[in-house]
Amino acid sequence: MNTEGSLTLNCIARFCCAGFDIIYYTYTLELYPTPVRSIAFGINIAFGSAGSIGAPYLLEFLKNWQFLILLDALCIISAIGLIFIPETVGKPMVESIEELDLENNIENNNEEKNNEDNDNKEVKKSEKNILHIEIQKKDEIKDE
Repeated sequence: MNTEGSLTLNCIARFCCAGFDIIYYTYTLELYPTPVRSIAFGINIAFGSAGSIGAPYLLEFLKNWQFLILLDALCIISAIGLIFIPETVGKPMVESIEELDLENNIENNNEEKNNEDNDNKEVKKSEKNILHIEIQKKDEIKDE
């Protein structure tokens, strides 16, 4: 690859990494309640730094293609994990751990209520099906 193409790809990669860092730091701060926000954020940074420190040693230990497969697998696992992270757009930041517990209880109650509503709909559908079958049987008996 020529040096201009390599330089362009390098600049794009650095831009993407910088954007990721900005989003990562902002988003993780929004997830934690105020009393534990700085401690939890510090732990996140520590694990990220440990990964940065360990990566060159891992590259020495593994072959180049094995290292790339490992990084790809970790990226895929992280992407799947993002599915389970709650949305924070339009929600106020959680100020206390009790508020977080209350928020989780409300969400759990809403999920239970939705599940009960779905169960009730299924029961009503099955009752309608049974009634429809009984009507068909009565009609068949009348026809005979």
